[in-house]
Amino acid sequence: MFLYLTTDSSQEVKAMLYNSINFEIEDGVGLIRRNRPNEGNALIPEMARELLDAANRCDDDPEVRAVILAGNGKMFCAGGDHKAFAAQGDNVSSYTREITLVFHAAISRFNWVETGLKQGHCPIYTAHRPRININGLTPPDSSA
Repeated sequence: MFLYLTTDSSQEVKAMLYNSINFEIEDGVGLIRRNRPNEGNALIPEMARELLDAANRCDDDPEVRAVILAGNGKMFCAGGDHKAFAAQGDNVSSYTREITLVFHAAISRFNWVETGLKQGHCPIYTAHRPRININGLTPPDSSA
């Protein structure tokens, strides 16, 4: 379980417990790491909801200039969690619909994150182990 804490301009502390992602903002860069390495970081509804929450938090923070989506462990993402899909039985259609609707909402939300630097949208980068320098922004190490 990962706890993300932030304070807004009124100094109110906001907290969100994440179970399937790690999320932090450092030096204007939002770093979201899928955190189900034993399952290949495969997508489940909980992860999709957490990604959407992190996307909204990036949008709410005027300091965020870029977002990096990465994966802990050996894989970035194996796709959908096949065991979770198989466990749904006859409910697999609605399970699939839930995952895709929320996950697509999360990814599309990143397209609308306004940057604090200028009018425009926040770039999102994907990397297995981000150790890159993006226009002077060096994301934190994600080798955890």
